Amino acid sequence: MKLLTVKKLLLGGLVITTITALAFLAQKYGNNISTSVAPQSPTKSILNQPIQIKAPTIKYGFILDNFHVTENEIKKNEVLGAILQKHHVPYTQVDKLVQQSKDVFDLRKVRVGKKYMVLASDKDKAADYLIYEPSVFEYIVYDLKGETSAKVVKRPIETKVKEKSGVVTASLWNAIVDNGMSFEVASKMELALAWHVDFHHIAKGDCFKLIFEEQYIDGERVGVGQIQAAYFKNKGKEYYAYYYEDENYTGFFDEQGRPMKKAFLKSPVQYARISSAYNLRRFHPVLRRVKAHLGTDYAAPHGTPIQAVASGTVTKASRSRGNGNYVKIKHDKTDFILNNKLIYENNKFKNFIDFIYYYSKYYNALKINAFIMQF
Repeated sequence: MKLLTVKKLLLGGLVITTITALAFLAQKYGNNISTSVAPQSPTKSILNQPIQIKAPTIKYGFILDNFHVTENEIKKNEVLGAILQKHHVPYTQVDKLVQQSKDVFDLRKVRVGKKYMVLASDKDKAADYLIYEPSVFEYIVYDLKGETSAKVVKRPIETKVKEKSGVVTASLWNAIVDNGMSFEVASKMELALAWHVDFHHIAKGDCFKLIFEEQYIDGERVGVGQIQAAYFKNKGKEYYAYYYEDENYTGFFDEQGRPMKKAFLKSPVQYARISSAYNLRRFHPVLRRVKAHLGTDYAAPHGTPIQAVASGTVTKASRSRGNGNYVKIKHDKTDFILNNKLIYENNKFKNFIDFIYYYSKYYNALKINAFIMQF
């Protein structure tokens, strides 16, 4: 019995001594005391780490990481031949490329501000590829190796149908922009309603609604497709235009199925303003007296295309003192029928002019007795 009591006392003293020692060590070393754990296997440590794979940079169908890349825009007075020579492509190879690719795209017709890219597997040797981007919808790949070649690559276009509307409070352009549309939408709406609405005489409170296609490339909006339907209310009168196309008919039709196209356009110029309207009592700004103004003057940017308001025959095309570049067109039904027989052959029109001239120069084929066909 005494032996058992002694054992208990000894055991209790050992426990107290251990706790006291641990308390002393904790006070002295703080949190530096930790439980010893067996080290983890290096193999298991590597396997538990996430694997990071860098995605390749791909553009124009090439993995750019495999090349030395030069990307830039065409500058003023710069030609692609000179650019290629900077990348060690000899003149003979450049000339060969120009000759072999002129049916695809003429390298001499590059434009300032357009993007290009040169790819070279070795920056100290001749470049392997040239990519030129004439528009957002396509690019041309020139293979500079060996026999050289060129191909046009069309970018895939995604089309989305949009529906927009607006009310004119200041101008049509402001109403278009304020409702998230581009000027291209306004232009195409004008073309759909050109024979019925004079967009130079719209009024405050006029309203419109459009259903149209928007084009996207790689998720970015790049353009406007076909106007499918258009509605415009001008000074209380409503106009509708619906696009329809099959093997026999193409164009816009009203709500009764009648063609929107009429004999005369409402205006010969888009994107323009009237600088001087038809007025029998106009005060002449130069002569400083009242003199009838028997016409309508339009002001537009340099190079704006001008359309004939109807089909007809050119009776005069010259420069006059009062009008500058002057074109006179005879809109005559008999004359139209006669000339229509001459220009229509094998279901195709020939020898006609659509735009008569531009705000900078005449159309090349414009001359007396030329027939103008309005589309």
